Amino acid sequence: MVGRAGTLCNERRTVILSTEAERGIALADRVLPIVRLLFACDSVARDELEEKWILKNPWAVVTLPEGASFPFDAEEIWLYAQLAEGIGDFQLAVEVRQVRDNGTERKVGRSEAGQIEFIGGNQLAVIDTVFQLTQVPFDEPGLYQFHVMANYAQLKGQIAEIRVLDRRDRV
Repeated sequence: MVGRAGTLCNERRTVILSTEAERGIALADRVLPIVRLLFACDSVARDELEEKWILKNPWAVVTLPEGASFPFDAEEIWLYAQLAEGIGDFQLAVEVRQVRDNGTERKVGRSEAGQIEFIGGNQLAVIDTVFQLTQVPFDEPGLYQFHVMANYAQLKGQIAEIRVLDRRDRV
């Protein structure tokens, strides 16, 4: 936000204020967005006629297909994300991590990056985007997390989690 010019008076002194640009202060040209929503699902499509997003079968707990065993590569996972409050151009990707029983995380994969521009002065607007991940590796049953990354920095906000079960552990 650009400051307003004016005068600040107090008992000891009078200070002339000016806009940031007049004082030579550079305004932020890059602010990381935050993740408002993040859902893993079978597929994501955009209904252009109704201007709505359609998510098919959001995931929370999944079981390996009949006859499959670990290690297992999921052919395709889609992630729908709502991002806000950013300024600037970013290379966005999704990083997949396995959360071990002791709480440590192990990176198991990363999507290809795509470019998104967030226009300054429009930080309250939400940007919807999707990520298509292919051949996602699940080495063993357990909890897997999906984190949105911008220029290799993890974004604050929501993450998606999937609990992957062996067929024997079916709920």
